[in-house]
Amino acid sequence: MSREEFLVVSPRELDALLRHKYDGEARRLACLRADIWNAALMQAGSDKRIEPEEFLGSGATAKDDMRRFIEECERGQIAQPSTDELGAFKGRIRKTATAEGALESLRKQHTRAKVSVANGKHPRTTRSQSPS
Repeated sequence: MSREEFLVVSPRELDALLRHKYDGEARRLACLRADIWNAALMQAGSDKRIEPEEFLGSGATAKDDMRRFIEECERGQIAQPSTDELGAFKGRIRKTATAEGALESLRKQHTRAKVSVANGKHPRTTRSQSPS
């Protein structure tokens, strides 16, 4: 597309042109992916075949997903935390978000590491990996 054509085209026409170009490229990429998978499946001796449509997106956007999630929450289909659980969670977040809370957390980790070393265990190893 030349500069003059770009400046003359309306935003709606440009959007339609880009969508058409994207759809063609997406289809070619889906075919390539399906061919790669089918070649690997054939080498593995599998009778399963993959169609290019399996690699094409459903067309749903993040905005659609968020709208669906909010509607499910409003209908009560997604379990909400109790007010006690929510309060405890917020308290933990506030505590660790402050400098004092972060220092306290680091001190606890340091103390646990010192105790592990004193007991002859490396602080990064689990019990199944502990040296004998």
